[in-house]
Amino acid sequence: MTQLIKWRPLTQEILKQEVIYNPETGDFFRRKNGKKIGTITKRGYITVYIEGKNRKAHRLAWLYMTGNFPVYEIDHKDKNPSNNKFSNLRDISHTGNTANGKRRNNTWGTGIIYRDKINKFEARMSIEGRYVYIGLFDSQEEASNAYERALKDRLNAISLAEQETGIVDR
Repeated sequence: MTQLIKWRPLTQEILKQEVIYNPETGDFFRRKNGKKIGTITKRGYITVYIEGKNRKAHRLAWLYMTGNFPVYEIDHKDKNPSNNKFSNLRDISHTGNTANGKRRNNTWGTGIIYRDKINKFEARMSIEGRYVYIGLFDSQEEASNAYERALKDRLNAISLAEQETGIVDR
């Protein structure tokens, strides 16, 4: 006969009774035997089985360190879904998270198109469904550098706005 597990909401206290989290490595260990735990999903995320349920390790890391589940989404700053070092995680809105996500690549690079009539490379980015013009450049490298600078500025602006409005509790 299988034993039923009585459901209870997962709290930081319950989590810390069951596992040990190393914020420097992002690894989880079972408290009772010290074994490293976690399974990598097809998409590269790590899940940990706890309290009768598979849970995403990055969300557990946030709960373990802050005492609360994330308000929004957990973003992996380095875009590596299996890197759960606490310094690599941030609670951010969906807009901010998708801005840091994988970008499709074209012939010239993300956000770069070639304007053959004027023999220039155009850098632009999509923000909330609209293209934002960054500029025209003589080389693909210049356009790509401008795009990366604009993207970094955009991510910083999103993060700052969320902190100022209290969206993200840090």
